[in-house]
Amino acid sequence: MLDLSGDDGHQMLHRALKHYAKRLMDLPKENDDIKIGNDVLQHNLDTLVLEVNKIEEQLTKRTFNITIHDAKQLVCCALMCYIKDLEDSKEAISKKLGGAKPELREVDNEIHLAKFVKNEVCG
Repeated sequence: MLDLSGDDGHQMLHRALKHYAKRLMDLPKENDDIKIGNDVLQHNLDTLVLEVNKIEEQLTKRTFNITIHDAKQLVCCALMCYIKDLEDSKEAISKKLGGAKPELREVDNEIHLAKFVKNEVCG
């Protein structure tokens, strides 16, 4: 069982879940293949957003116990998406800076923590 009683892990998971919910909501706006998808697809995405928001709300209220077998898949998806987007953002910054790689200590710490939690929770 993962202990997220410390603020760092708790806040990171909170950010990852909010990020994932936003990405799910934005998918139809950003992707033509999804935009032309049928109502079933949109309903499924809406349901996922509601489920992620419910988990995030429980986390906010500190009523979320990470015996997360019920929520494991959503939490793992959120962490995977969050890590990938943070890493992609770092690459985009480097590319915009002509290949320079500025020290992004807070982002690096967030990625490290997210990977640690993902390994603990998702295996």
